[in-house]
Amino acid sequence: MDVLKFSLLICVLLCLKGTILQAQTSMENVKAIWSRYAKVTSGLSTYYNDYPGGGACALDPVSPLNKQPDWMLVAAGKGDYQESLGCGMCIEIKANGEQATAASGGPTPMKGTYKATIWDLCGGCKQAGFDFYRKGFGKYKTSFKAIECPTVPGKDGNIQLRFSGSDNWYIKLQARNSKVVTVGMEIEHNNKWVCMKRTADNYFTINGLGEIKFPKKFRITSISGEQLVATVSEVTDDVNIPTNIQYSGFNPDSNPESIKCYGQDGKSEQPIGPTNAPASGTAGGTKPTPAASTSPSGGQPLPTSKVPTSAGGSSAGGSSAPLTTAGGNNKPSPSPTSKPPGEPDEKFCNGKADGLYVDPNDFSNFYQCDNGITYWKHCPEGLLFNPDLNVCDWPTNVKYRAGGQKDVDEGRHHGGSIIQILKKSEGLETSILSKQQ
Repeated sequence: MDVLKFSLLICVLLCLKGTILQAQTSMENVKAIWSRYAKVTSGLSTYYNDYPGGGACALDPVSPLNKQPDWMLVAAGKGDYQESLGCGMCIEIKANGEQATAASGGPTPMKGTYKATIWDLCGGCKQAGFDFYRKGFGKYKTSFKAIECPTVPGKDGNIQLRFSGSDNWYIKLQARNSKVVTVGMEIEHNNKWVCMKRTADNYFTINGLGEIKFPKKFRITSISGEQLVATVSEVTDDVNIPTNIQYSGFNPDSNPESIKCYGQDGKSEQPIGPTNAPASGTAGGTKPTPAASTSPSGGQPLPTSKVPTSAGGSSAGGSSAPLTTAGGNNKPSPSPTSKPPGEPDEKFCNGKADGLYVDPNDFSNFYQCDNGITYWKHCPEGLLFNPDLNVCDWPTNVKYRAGGQKDVDEGRHHGGSIIQILKKSEGLETSILSKQQ
């Protein structure tokens, strides 16, 4: 009987451990993290001495992007940890030495600007408050905003992948060393992208797919919806696997609600991109391939649109906002696109379902309709919008048919119908840019 009780106790403890590690990720978590990049919030922060290791984010050892001079590690409260979505997020903290209370000061006041990375969970911290992994004493008023992590030259500046407790039947994989946080990860399976589930210790897991044979492609999604693909040659636990991909940064014009895979429970499947397109990235020592995929060049909201300024909010928008790369931060795209011809139709999305639609006047452009809001966006030079996959694609991958402009006007993508693009383009040298499916 004692042996039976002991066995049952072990079973219960293991079950509880599994429950603790499973993060119940929701779109609210995603919007909360997105807002940390968009606005400043204030809280109370303390010192916690040097980092002891074993942080809840499971990011040890400290990666190259987070070893920069004058940078430090911090532990965040649940409001900024957000079921591990906040792990690895670089932040800028400001303080003027003001104590939380008259009795909470000390000989080492927090004063000035601090650069830090969220590395651990602080059980007693409120939202916007942190434990500094630095010697000191006292509690002080601070404010912070998420920022892009610093750039490091060479392969150390690329995203790294790391397995833990994985085999060919069960995958637990983490993306680290990224410019902005990774909100979702998918695995290629039966020519579809299958969304993996986020854990509370900042990994993504998948099982139930049968034997997983390598090499295998994984697709990651940033907080701005930018998607990149890396191919992993084999499972090797507890080793940082280098890739040749890196996010372009944070895009303040992005819409977090457009992200389909964010580590939520349940296997959400999305069609995979064209198989004859250039591979998007490599990892684990496989042969290098062309540059990783990124999102289509971001567009500007039209003059009469309302432009989202934060998760769940909006404000009157104008046309003066610069064109940006989706997933970027108002910096020029690596393959800059010249100003596309033609003028946008500001009423294009009136009465249309949410989604992506080709611009009937120029097939290298497309519209994004979001709750009746019209966004006009542009593919990089040499690419056309592929409505079958919702990506800027090589013209050879886009289906053509005769019929002229009239057929395009009558065959716009609406309510699940598919149009065929008629325009051809030659001399492509640009890597395919993929869009959130």
